[in-house]
Amino acid sequence: MTRPFLPILATLLAGCAANLWAMRSDQRFDLTDHGVYSLAPESREIAEAIDQPVSVTFFYDGRSRSMRDARELLESLAAASPRIELRVADPAHQPALAERYGVRFAGTAVFESGGRTVTTHGATETEFVNGLIRATYTGAQRICFTSGHVESDPHSLESHDHAEGESFGHHHHGDHSSGGRPLRIHERHGLGMARQALATLGYEIVAVSLTRGDAPLEHCSLLVVASPQVSFAAREIQHVETFLDGGGAALLLLEPGITTGLELLLARYGISISEEPVRDPAEHYGTDVRSPAVTNYPRHRLTRN
Repeated sequence: MTRPFLPILATLLAGCAANLWAMRSDQRFDLTDHGVYSLAPESREIAEAIDQPVSVTFFYDGRSRSMRDARELLESLAAASPRIELRVADPAHQPALAERYGVRFAGTAVFESGGRTVTTHGATETEFVNGLIRATYTGAQRICFTSGHVESDPHSLESHDHAEGESFGHHHHGDHSSGGRPLRIHERHGLGMARQALATLGYEIVAVSLTRGDAPLEHCSLLVVASPQVSFAAREIQHVETFLDGGGAALLLLEPGITTGLELLLARYGISISEEPVRDPAEHYGTDVRSPAVTNYPRHRLTRN
């Protein structure tokens, strides 16, 4: 009479044993298709290569699922290297510690190593790994923005108010209105916001003129061409080409309909520029099909945060 219950009892006991093991073990298993909750191999390699002590203090709100996921990412980084020491704190419960680091909000991580301090605010794997690199890297990494072509100014930081929930010309930022009532939104614009974020990570930001000197990009770690409105001269293109051929990295933010003179250089690397704008007739902001609105992301490591 009791034998039919034996398999059920065995299953329950196995489940209880697995739960007890999981509670006492630091090991985690990510069974998602894309490794949503696992470190990227590159991130693990960076953590394993750390050759000096690093102290990481993460301020988080345990009530937030995304914050708990971020904490697990940091724990995985710490588990990958014995030189990484992790401390977690809630700024609401430990205000003195938060004040010591100048932290006001949860989601902030402070990396300390060798007298260097780097603060990140994104609570993502990319932010954490960048913070780890910046705190332990002893050399100076310089990001160079080209100048002289009416580019966006990395030192500009503008702000203005606008209303949302009703039509205001061609100003579309996404609708934050509530219940159909327009809201007055104060937003900051300008490449200066990117510069501030990069400076927080410890990068040196400089503007360079490609018409001065024989090697104007010699000490640049990254070249940024941000929305030029005037074509580059042949000599300037040669400097860019030499920089790229030498292993340099570049980020080109090019406007449609603007001839920059860089088109042939990009073609060498298999990059062509299309003048056709991206349209989404089904999901877009307002009535502009050229402003796609992405509201639903599939479960993937790129969209987990």
